[in-house]
Amino acid sequence: MLERERHKAILSALAEEPVLSAARLMKALDVSAATIRRDITALAQSGAVRRVHGGVEALGHAERTHLVGMPFVQRRAVAGGAKRAIARAAAAMLGAGERLAISGGSTTAYLVEYLSAGRRDILTNSMPVAVGLAGSANRVSLPGGAIYPDQSMVLSPFTDPVIEHFHADTLLTGCHGLDRNGLMEADPLIVQGLTRLMGCAERLVLLADSRKLALRSATIVAPLARIAWLVTDSGATDQELAPLREAGLHITVVDPDP
Repeated sequence: MLERERHKAILSALAEEPVLSAARLMKALDVSAATIRRDITALAQSGAVRRVHGGVEALGHAERTHLVGMPFVQRRAVAGGAKRAIARAAAAMLGAGERLAISGGSTTAYLVEYLSAGRRDILTNSMPVAVGLAGSANRVSLPGGAIYPDQSMVLSPFTDPVIEHFHADTLLTGCHGLDRNGLMEADPLIVQGLTRLMGCAERLVLLADSRKLALRSATIVAPLARIAWLVTDSGATDQELAPLREAGLHITVVDPDP
């Protein structure tokens, strides 16, 4: 296929789907990664498309800048005492040299004060965690993607080599909701980001204040069997915790800080 034919095919594909990954275009056009990179670069330089991390975007496509859910600043202020106590208990469960993946969220952000003295390899899509640990002895990596200011996260619909080549002993994450069916999230981009982090981690430790045990979402990201440990606060009722324990989930309950 000639270059101009490939360019026409890429533009036609973008008319149907406004964001495409380079890997998908390689497969569709049956060409090498180097060829697709050259094609995307040429189209972007001509002003026909916008180059994005991992692929290409049609001009005029309204990029998402907001995710489902309350903004990070507001969420961090809700149940702050419980979230700090949960983060402290979760950090105490970690070994000195554990490699960590940390998903963005208002509860995991409190981990900064308990991890700053360590020397660990840490992968996170949380801007507060990355910035908070930047001056520590930890080696912190961020995946590629766009910054979503309201949620203080870095997310992308594309696969990311940083995540693909990172091996974590433990993933520390929050959630939108939790019940006997598993860990739930509400926003598709957050679901994708968390799923990729789960793929590079041996075990999953869930940090969820008691309010999350009453929340539900249509998207189950992980069944209870994938969760090694739940850390929650004493606001959780026996009725809420019983089915989780019956499913074999290990649970630590902490009292909220004043």
